[in-house]
Amino acid sequence: MIITIPSKNRADKVKTLELIKNQIDTFLFIEQEDFKDYFKNYPLKPNLIDLPKSNQGITYARNQILDYFKEAECILMLDDDISEFCKRNGYTDSGYNKLEKMNLDEIEIMLKFLEMQFINNDITQLTISFTPSNWLKKDVKWQSPARVWCFNMINPKKLKDNGISYDPQADLMEDYDITAQILSKGLKVFSCFLFSFTPSDGGCGKNDGGCQTYRNAERSLNTVKYLTAKWGDKVKPIYHNDKMEVQFQWKKFTNK
Repeated sequence: MIITIPSKNRADKVKTLELIKNQIDTFLFIEQEDFKDYFKNYPLKPNLIDLPKSNQGITYARNQILDYFKEAECILMLDDDISEFCKRNGYTDSGYNKLEKMNLDEIEIMLKFLEMQFINNDITQLTISFTPSNWLKKDVKWQSPARVWCFNMINPKKLKDNGISYDPQADLMEDYDITAQILSKGLKVFSCFLFSFTPSDGGCGKNDGGCQTYRNAERSLNTVKYLTAKWGDKVKPIYHNDKMEVQFQWKKFTNK
């Protein structure tokens, strides 16, 4: 399993690495001026990859990852601030899911299982649920189409063959946009609700470093305007977690 993590200004707190210590093929994509700080904390693992240019935003970093592994048919792109992975473990009396934090061995098993499902079912993009997912009824195991963020298993070769890449003008919401591109090409996007991830900030996008170094109200609003113009009635602007975002109507991309 090839695991990639774009990271910026978080040399002392790449929380995700603590969850994947058992993985050998892990690549941290960082900016050149941050290299010394990251190397000081991670001299042996993971592999540190310099981005050719700095301060180009997360969309640029993600496209560099896709280009670096352009012939790969399965990589996992993770955000650098995931604090835990959970699995389903039983149900409440009303039929909802209970979640249990996974250890390193269980995480490794999860990754192998998801990779097998990804390859065997010709999936182009796959994710897992966002914690808390205990509201999900126990019979919900897979969903398509689905929102993909933080945990992004993807096929770079298939994206290249279909002319798909991260759109620079969709920066800050680039993860929604590339899923829309994939679905528009008739390719498969799935979410597995057997597992979930928890961002260290609870999913509010307020951690120091990363995109927070350049996120502001004006930039978010410009991205919302761009995506609304690009995708029309398949998206709608919303105000969420004190910032402007867009809500994608995923079923409109699959005519379901």
